[in-house]
Amino acid sequence: MAANTWAAEHSKPYCTDVVIMGPGIEKTELLQQLQDMHSNIILRVQASDHPIDKEIIARGQEFFGFA
Repeated sequence: MAANTWAAEHSKPYCTDVVIMGPGIEKTELLQQLQDMHSNIILRVQASDHPIDKEIIARGQEFFGFA
């Protein structure tokens, strides 16, 4: 099972908001799968070239209103 498919199938019971980050086009594929499978989840996409942990945390805090 591809990682994107696994993430899409297992995300529903655990979250209502998702930020997808990273380089490349895989994040767009995951976004489309999540939209198709879980229309009730609020999805956000952020392009980022190989973010480090601190960048991921800062972006998440910004998106979710913790910053």
